[in-house]
Amino acid sequence: QDQWSPNFTFDKIIYSVLSLLDDPNVDSYINEEAVELYNDNKESYEKTIRYWTSEFANLKTVQNELKKLDFQMEFS
Repeated sequence: QDQWSPNFTFDKIIYSVLSLLDDPNVDSYINEEAVELYNDNKESYEKTIRYWTSEFANLKTVQNELKKLDFQMEFS
């Protein structure tokens, strides 16, 4: 939060996101329900995030959302 800099490169931002997905910071959260699930039942938490990731963070979904924003980028 307080360490943001506009000088971050794309790869550093992606690495940071991946790091948070792998090891979430449960002391600084937005989704209280997710933190409770993470703390109480990590196996169920991981199952849930796998579902949401496959459902909403797949290439086709991302491409469709970017098209809605008229974002021009090629994906391979």
